[in-house]
Amino acid sequence: MAVYGGLAAFAWCVICLPVVLRAAAHWGFFDPPGPLKLHTRRIPRVGGIAVASAFAVGMLVSGSGHSLRYLLGTLFVLWLAGIIDDLRGLSPVSRLMAQAIVTSVLCFGADLTVPFLDKKPLGWIVSGLLVMSLINAFNLLDGADGVAAGVAAVIGVGFLVDGAQSGASGASAAALIGSCLAFLAFNFPPAKIFLGDSGSTSLGLIVAFTGLEVHKANPSTKAGIFLLPIFAGLPLLDLALAILRRLRSGGSPFSGDRRHFYDLLLQKGWSSCKVALSTYAVTAGFVLVGLDCNRHSLADAICLVLLVTIPFLFIAVRLGALRPAL
Repeated sequence: MAVYGGLAAFAWCVICLPVVLRAAAHWGFFDPPGPLKLHTRRIPRVGGIAVASAFAVGMLVSGSGHSLRYLLGTLFVLWLAGIIDDLRGLSPVSRLMAQAIVTSVLCFGADLTVPFLDKKPLGWIVSGLLVMSLINAFNLLDGADGVAAGVAAVIGVGFLVDGAQSGASGASAAALIGSCLAFLAFNFPPAKIFLGDSGSTSLGLIVAFTGLEVHKANPSTKAGIFLLPIFAGLPLLDLALAILRRLRSGGSPFSGDRRHFYDLLLQKGWSSCKVALSTYAVTAGFVLVGLDCNRHSLADAICLVLLVTIPFLFIAVRLGALRPAL
């Protein structure tokens, strides 16, 4: 059923996106150019309508998992907050409050916790922080054409592989892959439509849920604690560097800048296509390391994680990821 869900998500997104594009043109739902924007023309920013709804359709078709109602309910609330922010604007505090509410309901209701931190309330707190981090990490990742959706698709493939090995249904992973691949047909450089906050935050929530749900099906491997963080290592490390960079420069962690890794690569003269494809390759590397962690002891897994994260951080810092925000 997971395959059918993925195909349904793909088909729905492909059918829905042209309708969303026409509606955006009619109602003027554009992301205008600006000092913190890479694009030089108005582009629709409501792609989250198609992506989130496609994922929901895929999950309903697969009909798998007792956590389905919690996932779809929290996804709708987060998507609603995102679409309001896209169209009217929300303060950072309001966005964080919405994320905290959604995360609390998801972790408490579906009883999803980080592996080996199942003692309450510690497990809920750590899991909630991880979910919120991923929501915001994917929001920051959606700053260059094709990056966020492509990274999410690669992570989804990793979860699908791990789920096949552990016996998990893979429904959410398949729906994630299907919706992201369809969206990339319109978002890969040069993008015809953007995810917007409604789409990027939804992807972060879906990735977080999928990772916690997959490991819940096979909690026996201690090294599995790294599965979700290492799969999503690229967006999480970019988030950490952004927060540190903004605090070091005396600004707010909520302020925008153009010092993300994809910005730095574009400033080096890389094309948008090369940047997007490179992020997919790096994410695939993180995924392979995450899958390999399951075959090793906890100590060996820690060494593997350090082996992949330290070079990334070194390169990012050398590129200028910690220099004062522009």
